[in-house]
Amino acid sequence: MSKDAAGRMSERSRGSRTLGHGVGEEVSATVHGGKRKHKPTVRNYPGTDEIRELLHREGMRATAQRLIIARALSGSDGHATVSDMLKRVRKILPQVSLSTVYTTMLLFERMGIVTRLSGRNNEIVFDANSEAHANIVCVRCGRVEDMEVDGELLRSIEKGAMKRGHSEPKVDITIHALCSLHRRR
Repeated sequence: MSKDAAGRMSERSRGSRTLGHGVGEEVSATVHGGKRKHKPTVRNYPGTDEIRELLHREGMRATAQRLIIARALSGSDGHATVSDMLKRVRKILPQVSLSTVYTTMLLFERMGIVTRLSGRNNEIVFDANSEAHANIVCVRCGRVEDMEVDGELLRSIEKGAMKRGHSEPKVDITIHALCSLHRRR
């Protein structure tokens, strides 16, 4: 890297470049003193500004890692394991740890950005779809699909839980079956 007389990195060596990150769009990164400053964006569910606001409301910092993890989630089909997320995020931040991705996904769950499902062999799958729906998990390959569910059914189940004294019930319906690729003919 070349430096000018004051010891600063020159524009030629510092520069801006665009990184492909495998989640649908590219992230611009500027290198300053060997560090990358990422400016991730999130699409398909709460945007970067919304994620920042939600994090600040929770008293949390909107770190580049958290925003990149949110961005990688939005580039998925809405369902992702921590291992899936780690692979996506490492395309942008190779040094990110499994622990960072996992704790960020748990934070997003507490904030209501994702819900946690039990996938094949009880593997944790995070779902970014906040609309009323059921999930179908293939017992052979683990693929997760969304299935529309009548909102009245969900509200009826919630009301039943409240009648029994439970507060703020959250209904998650997960169906375990063979997907269309693996069903017996």
